[in-house]
Amino acid sequence: MTAQIYEHHINIKKNKLCPFLMRKLNNIRNSLCNWHKNIEVLLVTDGEGRLQYNSEDLPLSEGDIIVINSGDIHRLYSASGISYYYIIIDESFCRENGIDTEKRCFEKIFRCKKTEDIYIRLTEAYGRYKDLDSTINAATLRLVALELLIELYDEHSLNATD
Repeated sequence: MTAQIYEHHINIKKNKLCPFLMRKLNNIRNSLCNWHKNIEVLLVTDGEGRLQYNSEDLPLSEGDIIVINSGDIHRLYSASGISYYYIIIDESFCRENGIDTEKRCFEKIFRCKKTEDIYIRLTEAYGRYKDLDSTINAATLRLVALELLIELYDEHSLNATD
């Protein structure tokens, strides 16, 4: 595996109403190899590529949902370019809602229409919050993020350590 960096995600702790970081990346050919304490959930929107996940090298394509578990080393790369959304959810938000993402492991890659629909609603809620920073938009964003976490917990968990 290539050199790794630790991502601190200090900025998501600054806004208690919005303890998330979401971005859309287009036509990416190579991401940095990194790891972090917070859970990260990605949705591939276009293209094909690979996911280097700890010591595994896994194929990716449009419609795949990827969960990067707490502390896992990862990077995405593609010869032709790959586009995806990612959201990083602050571990304290998870813990405050009874979901310990440091103890819980989720499926690495899967396809699930229900989870994808929730993820799309989350991207829309995040866009509304970013465009108009209001308390109700923050509450909606938090609600949909929690719905995604519950869906992952109920349908895509690999262990039951909590």
